[in-house]
Amino acid sequence: MPNSQRTELISANSSIKLATEDNLGVASALLSKSSSPVELSYELLQNLVEAEGYGSWKPVPGALEDIIRAFEAEEETSIVFATRVDATWEFTVSPDHMVVEIDAQPAMGGIALNAKLLETELLALNIEPKRINRRALKKLESISERTITIVAAGKPPKTGEATSFEPLISDIDETYEPKEDDTGRIDFLSGRTYTTIAAGTPLMKRTPPGKGKIGMDIYGQLIPSEIGEDIPFASDMPGTEVSAADPNILIASVSGHPILFEDGARVDQTLKFKEVGLNTGHITFDGSLEISGDVRTDIRINVTGDVFVKGVVERATIKAGHNIHIAGGALGDINLNTQEENYSECRLIAYGSISVRYANLAKIQAQKDISIREYAFNSQLRAGSHILLGQSGGKGNLVGGSAIAGHAINAKILGSKAYLHTRLRVGASREELQHVLNLKQLHAKRVEKAKKLKGILLELKEKIERDTADDEEHYRARKIHGTLIQIKEDLDDIEERISTIDFATFKDDAPNIAATLKCYPNCYITINGAVYKSEREHRAISFVKEQGRITAKK
Repeated sequence: MPNSQRTELISANSSIKLATEDNLGVASALLSKSSSPVELSYELLQNLVEAEGYGSWKPVPGALEDIIRAFEAEEETSIVFATRVDATWEFTVSPDHMVVEIDAQPAMGGIALNAKLLETELLALNIEPKRINRRALKKLESISERTITIVAAGKPPKTGEATSFEPLISDIDETYEPKEDDTGRIDFLSGRTYTTIAAGTPLMKRTPPGKGKIGMDIYGQLIPSEIGEDIPFASDMPGTEVSAADPNILIASVSGHPILFEDGARVDQTLKFKEVGLNTGHITFDGSLEISGDVRTDIRINVTGDVFVKGVVERATIKAGHNIHIAGGALGDINLNTQEENYSECRLIAYGSISVRYANLAKIQAQKDISIREYAFNSQLRAGSHILLGQSGGKGNLVGGSAIAGHAINAKILGSKAYLHTRLRVGASREELQHVLNLKQLHAKRVEKAKKLKGILLELKEKIERDTADDEEHYRARKIHGTLIQIKEDLDDIEERISTIDFATFKDDAPNIAATLKCYPNCYITINGAVYKSEREHRAISFVKEQGRITAKK
């Protein structure tokens, strides 16, 4: 009906009365003739229906329009305009018995939804009271349209927590920020100190999986829970072992540097890098170091074990408690500034031996041997025992710079065609020999003085024991005893100073300097203080000291 007709007043000699037929559950409009005109509109009829309490009933489609037409025609009739409908609902149980869902239609003039009634029906279905959602049932009492909602739900079981792993050591690698030295130079390569741990150190704790929590379905049946995922320690964990006292504790089986990962750890006795440079910074490590690439400029490495470098070391410093092996070369800076030599030269220092493929403008110092396969050019070499060049088919050239060894220097070629000054020394220098001689003379004087004082002290002790010594003799005995203690300290100091002199001694052969192919002029040779200068080219030759002089032997 158009809106304009809804408010249009119709006048007719008709009367209208709304009535309920309880036995049928319907509401009817009773129309009859009246003695006087009555006005009615669609809107007034609607208001009458609401006022009489039929607004919530289910309307009969088109009934109000039929009433208006019959009213206007002054018909005497009864027209049903609404029916009374009770609330309806249906429960549905899920196949897994975990949810009860209700599909509810609200009442339309009939019996409304009632939470208590709904709960009673659920209980009649053997639903566990603990699983009923009474708040949801209460909300259904006020719905105005079809509603589908959950009114009872089971409690699903909770799977136990999966295995977890807890590190027992923190990040023990100490990182350094860039620092400024006394000259104002900022070191942007400040790196890390890679600390080691001892064997037996606990590394990681494994917590076994949890048992979880049991569940319950809507009928109150218990649902068993599942144990969490059982994750063992990782399979590849070198340097570690499971504790004999607790299988869930991982400990270090060796001393080294610990590396932690999600489900385990490893302990590296050798620290490994692809390259050492700006990304790593300087390295300090209590152990050995392996570098598969190069060591970049200005890097400083200090380790207590061995250092293995497969690439080149360029203008860097490496200190090792054992040996240093460099498959490539050791390169210094060709623009070396003596004022900045600590930053510009390539320095290798080892308490064991050092081997490199070649050395150029490098400073190499080893307590044992130095081995260089190809060449050493303008470098400073110092070895406690041997300096060897040319092994494994290398060129074996020793050109320029200086080489000092405790026992022998052996190269294929000494010097160069350009007659570059090359200084070679085995054992002590002339100055060191004189210094040793002076120390030995001083040592002998101290020994002689101690011998005399011991004789005097012996006589004084005999008198003291016989109780015939006077006060002055007691005083002299105490003073001599103090002097002997001081002489003992002096002798220890002299012997220590003598031991620091690199004085070559005979081992299986005599201390020597040898060139197996050629020795060029301007090679300055010193063997235990004796000096020799090569004035001409020599083929294979060996220099030894005999009767205070250096002798060349072919």
